[in-house]
Amino acid sequence: MRKFIKFSSLVILVVISLIYVSTPVNSAAKKSKGSIDSQIAEEEKKRSDLSKQVEKYKKQVQDMGNQVESLLTKVNTLQQDESVARQELTVLELQNKKIQ
Repeated sequence: MRKFIKFSSLVILVVISLIYVSTPVNSAAKKSKGSIDSQIAEEEKKRSDLSKQVEKYKKQVQDMGNQVESLLTKVNTLQQDESVARQELTVLELQNKKIQ
C-alpha cells in the first residue's frame, strides 16, 4: 500500500515536472509591460490548472488506497472465516469417528 502511494506521488511529481519544463518562456514577450501582464496571467492560469490536477491525482490516490484497504479487510475476514470453517470440519470429523 505504501509503495503504491509513494509510486503515485512520484508519478504526480513527474507529470508536474514535465508540464513545467514543456512550457517555454518567451524572452521577447518579456520586453513590454502588456506582454508581461499577459504572461503573468497565463502562468497563473497554468499554476491554477496544475494545482487542480494535483488535487485530482491526490484524491484518486486516496480513493485507490481506501479501496485497497477495504479489499485487504475483506480478504482478512474471509481467511478468518475459512479457519473457523476448517476447525468446525475437524470437530465434525472427530464426532463422526466417535459415532462409528
